[in-house]
Amino acid sequence: MQTTLRRTKMEGWFEYYREICPICHKTGGCIRNEEGDLVGCIRVESKKVFSQSPLTYLHSLNEKQKKVTGQWVEKQVTKLDDQFLGLMYNGLIQNQLPLLKEHSEQLKLPNRGLMEHQIVTRGYRSITRSLVNQVISPTQLKGVPGFYENNGQWKLVNGIEGMLIPYRNVYNEIVGYQIRVDNPRPEISYIESNIPNLQMLLKKDNRTVLALLEGGEVIGEKQMNIGDEYIVEYNGQKTHIRLKKGNRYFWLSSAKRNLGCSPDGPVHIAIPSERLKKLEENPSEYRGAFRAKSVWITEGALKADIAADHISKAFTPEQIAKLGDTFVATAGVQSWASILPVLKELGAEQVNIAFDMDMLTNVYVKQAVTQLLAALKTENYLINYVVWNTKDGKGIDDLFLSSKRPQVRRIGN
Repeated sequence: MQTTLRRTKMEGWFEYYREICPICHKTGGCIRNEEGDLVGCIRVESKKVFSQSPLTYLHSLNEKQKKVTGQWVEKQVTKLDDQFLGLMYNGLIQNQLPLLKEHSEQLKLPNRGLMEHQIVTRGYRSITRSLVNQVISPTQLKGVPGFYENNGQWKLVNGIEGMLIPYRNVYNEIVGYQIRVDNPRPEISYIESNIPNLQMLLKKDNRTVLALLEGGEVIGEKQMNIGDEYIVEYNGQKTHIRLKKGNRYFWLSSAKRNLGCSPDGPVHIAIPSERLKKLEENPSEYRGAFRAKSVWITEGALKADIAADHISKAFTPEQIAKLGDTFVATAGVQSWASILPVLKELGAEQVNIAFDMDMLTNVYVKQAVTQLLAALKTENYLINYVVWNTKDGKGIDDLFLSSKRPQVRRIGN
């Protein structure tokens, strides 16, 4: 049986990992209790706040979900400290996996604009079903996301193929990877879900959707293209879905494997590759943490890397001295709370909020950004809100690539 829930750090609470939240009808981030009568939703507000990091609202269910059983839940192993992760990833992935030519060429395309020396410095790698067999571990790797134990051997997960994007901490240690998938599989998006215990599954042909009741009874089947919608009706209730483009980015995680581990969404620090190269060539001269009085906040490590290498196209050296050229990136806006301790490590005093421009139209993104702004104000940071015309690009990296300058607006103070 495929696991659908993931243990959290709170005893008796589980994340909707591959199962939809009954409140917001999305997967990931939201949690439920073991008994199945309470839900903590990160997207839909209620009168009661359950937790602040991330901001989560408590909802009571009129119809209880089934009690959690062990077979639904992924077994979790505690992740090791950053220094050990950095050593293991450098030895086992950076030194043993290549970057395929096709991935290198993708990074050089006009929409990313990275040059060969920048690509080499940043340490992107490729992962395929054949390449993972090249990774040989000299030691046990319990607590290293991406690795798991199999018959006495420690192996790198084999399945998703694509480009590995390193996530670096304030000490330039690689503490996790995201995989930019070569061929994303379409996903089912729930618009409305009212049929109890109904599963909507996509077959291997990536087009045929099955509607199954508990026990495996098929009550609906339809071939769909991206954007198509499908309504299943049963006993006077209905479930309404849409087939959408699949997620392009996944964490390198072994949480579903024996003694495997989740990366827990690390935060990435990106600086211009010229400075990064000097640091990597002379590590003894840069033993301390990165320091930056002014930083940019965005989402996605690759986006941050590109923005850091192209910010000079949009701003003068004098302007960069004031705004900074250090980027702090989370995997998504909803995980904004993980940024706060990193800002303290960097010694930041000013932040430039530069999430994608859908923060102006997507209600959940807008809500998360509002929460981040409130937290930053509480900590007395100087805050700049960065906006631009969406015709010039979706993300801050697109904007800098086209040599366009955004508007930087001071909030408060």
